[in-house]
Amino acid sequence: MKKILVVFFNLIVLVAFCKEAPKTLKRTIDIDKMATLCAPPNSEAELYINNVRTTILNGGDMWWNLTNGKYEVPAGTGKHSLFAGSLWIGGIDGGGQLRVAGQTYRQNGMDWWSGAMDTTILDIQILDCLYYDRHWKVNKQDVLDFISNGTTTADIISWPGNGNSATNEGHYLAPFYDNNGDGIYNHIDGDYPAYNFTSNYPTVPGTNVQTCNSYLFGDQSIWWVINDVGNLHSASGSDEIGLEVRCQAFAFQSSSPAINNATFYQYQIINRSSTYYTNTYFGQWVDPDLGYSIDDYVGCDVGRGLGYCYNGDSFDETNSGYGIDPPAIGVDFLQGPTADLTDGVDNDRDGCIDCTFIDSSGTVVIYYDDVLPEQISITSFINYTHVNNSPTGIPNGFTGYYNYLRGVWLDNQPMTFGGDGRNPLNPIYTYMYPGTSDPFNPTNWSELSVGNIPGERTFVQSAGPYSMEPGEVDYVTTSVVWAQQTGGGPLGSLALLQQYDDEAQQLFSNCFRLIGVGIDETAASINISVHPNPSNDFVMFENSDPSKNYNLKIFNSTGQLVLTESNILNGNYKWETSTLPKGTYIYEISSADKKLKAGKIVLY
Repeated sequence: MKKILVVFFNLIVLVAFCKEAPKTLKRTIDIDKMATLCAPPNSEAELYINNVRTTILNGGDMWWNLTNGKYEVPAGTGKHSLFAGSLWIGGIDGGGQLRVAGQTYRQNGMDWWSGAMDTTILDIQILDCLYYDRHWKVNKQDVLDFISNGTTTADIISWPGNGNSATNEGHYLAPFYDNNGDGIYNHIDGDYPAYNFTSNYPTVPGTNVQTCNSYLFGDQSIWWVINDVGNLHSASGSDEIGLEVRCQAFAFQSSSPAINNATFYQYQIINRSSTYYTNTYFGQWVDPDLGYSIDDYVGCDVGRGLGYCYNGDSFDETNSGYGIDPPAIGVDFLQGPTADLTDGVDNDRDGCIDCTFIDSSGTVVIYYDDVLPEQISITSFINYTHVNNSPTGIPNGFTGYYNYLRGVWLDNQPMTFGGDGRNPLNPIYTYMYPGTSDPFNPTNWSELSVGNIPGERTFVQSAGPYSMEPGEVDYVTTSVVWAQQTGGGPLGSLALLQQYDDEAQQLFSNCFRLIGVGIDETAASINISVHPNPSNDFVMFENSDPSKNYNLKIFNSTGQLVLTESNILNGNYKWETSTLPKGTYIYEISSADKKLKAGKIVLY
């Protein structure tokens, strides 16, 4: 059965100066083969539309430029809260062989490469690696401008809506709105990158659960595609899995500090191989470096699916530090991998096995796994040291990567609760430093309670196990949230981070619709004409039935409410626009109990 994965996720790490020492690979490298395969990708793009400025790379990495951390928040301050991140995936093939795709700083090589795969030979040609070594970046306003007046950008024109048929890539690639329904992306036909400008999303059959896949989100979006077959896995030493991953990074301009200080990531993960994988884990590797990098603590919030970093003392030193009241930063699995059917595990940790799902409104809905399986929350959080040849140190090949995905130390000893996580007399446990966030084990365990010396930290958070079928398409979505509380010290910022994380989760549950900006251009149960449109002076709203009152809201292109009128009488309303900025606006007409009509207005 097909499964739908959605995990907001974050990513990898690479470095020219190498934070980790080199290690010996587990297999022989064919130098002749390497010379004919994909070179390391070098494209980078900047996500910068709100209070975060960060760099996105094209080899499974982000948040750095191969030398320095590039997750600046607040933007313009020169202060950075992350050094790097990476996607890790590992599972067991039908022959019992472990396969992993994962990397850290590229010091030994890479496991991820740019490009869409040839679906017939399950490989990629070198010219495709080169072609896809790029990012496509669009702002939502760019697309609104294109819809309203035909203004284009280079990335709207070149948007990779379709794969290359000559090399047998998938027909549909980057999501797009197909204006004439011919299945071919062409901006001249009115096709555009697939922002959803309506309130409507498809639902899972037989449920009221909305699916938010195959769209672009945010006020700025960056799209790119990677694979794990473009060259040897020189980082992990594993054989390839056969994955194509279509990636999107996005952010919102928002009056909410929770959202304005956040970035989001969605991955469409396709198993292009003919192999059925079991005991699969999805994870993200994170090197946080919160300002001054050697005075940090880390931990996790089990209930929220959140891994986080906060300062280990009340002052973040040096020019790179945040000073007094340092912030906290976290990475959340907004929606984790989809569990196997009837696996007998409470994967979403809500106290009910194989039976619940949270719909788009946040309501807990009861289904059974033969209708809709559970989503897996984080199942492991582990912190390791930058030490070679240590059971708690740098991962030593693909078995080390996989152990950390499972919450197991490099010497195959399971993590245990308390202390340094290695006391064999303590209960086996896979969440390191959860505080009191685990309702099934509320005893406090944190770096602060243990009395650890603050320092540089690196962690892996993961979700699994689950199965990955041949041809399966999974969706994974993650977020990075950031908070700084004035007063209260590091723990004050951590408490605020948890509040902000709840808001990010609510936004995801609403299909990333900021409140008030969803429109339904097909709903027209009330006959109200809107004219002139476009306009440069005023817009009239005229109701053919003056006996029916209605409410009117108007939002600008960033989702800010610029007008609200309730119980409009006698049918007509004149909106004066001469003093407003030019651009696209969204109107919403409603009655007391439902939305009646919505659409776009262009001011010039």
